[in-house]
Amino acid sequence: MTNRIVKFSLFSIKGGVGKSTIAYFLAKKLSEKYKVLLVDRDYTNTIGRIFGLKTGLINVIADKVEGKYLVQEGNLRVLTLVSILPTKLPNVKEFVENVLQGIKRHRSCNYR
Repeated sequence: MTNRIVKFSLFSIKGGVGKSTIAYFLAKKLSEKYKVLLVDRDYTNTIGRIFGLKTGLINVIADKVEGKYLVQEGNLRVLTLVSILPTKLPNVKEFVENVLQGIKRHRSCNYR
């Protein structure tokens, strides 16, 4: 069996239409059988807050705030990119370096 990566995105310019609710339940259901990474890209951090994440990766990089932006529950990993708007955006090199550091730290989890 070959490993495949399937990616999809839920989006709408209108708020309050159920994007986060659908993403949450879909990710939970898929994680019963597959490894799932749920990325919360919404500045309101709805998904992240459900999983106890108070900040986002971009906030940690750009604003130098302390906080957890990645959590794992079984086969489900949740990554919050931003919580509220950061005061500045990181440069691409800094962003990539921090993402790679985060991946290295979390490879020690039993997720393979």
